[in-house]
Amino acid sequence: DDEEDEWGLPPREETVGEDGVTRVVEWSVNEANYAVKTTKLMKVERKSRVVSTGVAERLKWAKFGECAGKPPGPEKGTTMASVEEILVEWIPQKDDDAEEEKEEDEAKKELDIRKMLAADRLRRRMEERKAGVSNWAQLMAINAGADKEDVAGSADASASGAPPPGKYVPPSLRNRDLNAPPGESSDRPQRDDSSTVRVSNVPPRTTEADLQELFRPFGRIQRIFLSRDRVTGESKGFAYVAFDLISDAQKAIDRLDGYGYDHLILRVEWADASRNK
Repeated sequence: DDEEDEWGLPPREETVGEDGVTRVVEWSVNEANYAVKTTKLMKVERKSRVVSTGVAERLKWAKFGECAGKPPGPEKGTTMASVEEILVEWIPQKDDDAEEEKEEDEAKKELDIRKMLAADRLRRRMEERKAGVSNWAQLMAINAGADKEDVAGSADASASGAPPPGKYVPPSLRNRDLNAPPGESSDRPQRDDSSTVRVSNVPPRTTEADLQELFRPFGRIQRIFLSRDRVTGESKGFAYVAFDLISDAQKAIDRLDGYGYDHLILRVEWADASRNK
């Protein structure tokens, strides 16, 4: 002020126009001792915005340090407002809750499936023990009409001369006594694939041993082929069972075609499609 009086500068002028623009005129002296006129045009616009409760509470906090005792709002020379645009991606809480609820439902379903399978295995063991058999396939064979003595005695007959289930036997060695010396053939007549049946709708967890137990009460079995998935090792749903006698194969078709095995209905027919017409 003293400097302005010494140089005789006009006082500060501030006028507000009809459009709301404030015009401020100020005079000062620069380093070269020249009078400088500065004109500022300002327009103040007040906008209200909705903020969270936490932000509203922070606006009421008392200032500290160099701004202690100052009124609310930014302080010129101390507080600088950022001009950068900051994008914040808000994730609604309901999406998190829905995802967590979905995971809980999936875990519950998996637990229910495990409990169901455990109960099913327990039920099978109880039925096997009650029927006096060693596995589920033997129980299925008895339910299909086979005698319990035939089912129990077929294991000994298979061990004496039948080839292991699922193992390929060349035609020249089929129907041959496995205990006979090399070069000595059996007295039984040779059989071809006309006594082979095709089994469809086989459950995935079925094994060759299961099919052996299911079919051998109807006659002597030459071999069993069960198609399996190379990755999972589970059954692809079909198998071939070759009997020694055509009559035995016919008995198996008559008794097991349409029979409920595990949770599926078996389809047993001749491997030669022309014979099924």
